[in-house]
Amino acid sequence: MSFKVSENEYAKFRLEENIVHLIYNHGVEITEEVAKKMVQDLSAFQQGYVYPYLIDLTGISVLTKEARSYLSTARTKLITKVAFLVRSHHSRMLGSFYLTVNKPVGTTEMFSNEEEAIRFLKLK
Repeated sequence: MSFKVSENEYAKFRLEENIVHLIYNHGVEITEEVAKKMVQDLSAFQQGYVYPYLIDLTGISVLTKEARSYLSTARTKLITKVAFLVRSHHSRMLGSFYLTVNKPVGTTEMFSNEEEAIRFLKLK
């Protein structure tokens, strides 16, 4: 099985089985500027293709209101659907708050189990 890998100062990302796996670095603070940089880097990584995303929220320490607002609309250009992987109480709170307040465009679900998240992403 082959996959494509990249990273920036905020996260690591890889394309595996037509799913983008996005893992934020521990303690990262996602501001609007960071969110814009992530979208820019992921857009270049994807080279014009659109994929489902498995996003591990565990490393995020702060997700600002401006970043949440930007990401809830900007992501539609890159993503078909999203599975948030939440492995801590803090990441579950971030994910729940984002889904409730920002109401992202498209299908987004939260999972604590990676295999279940991948099954969800593979469903048509």
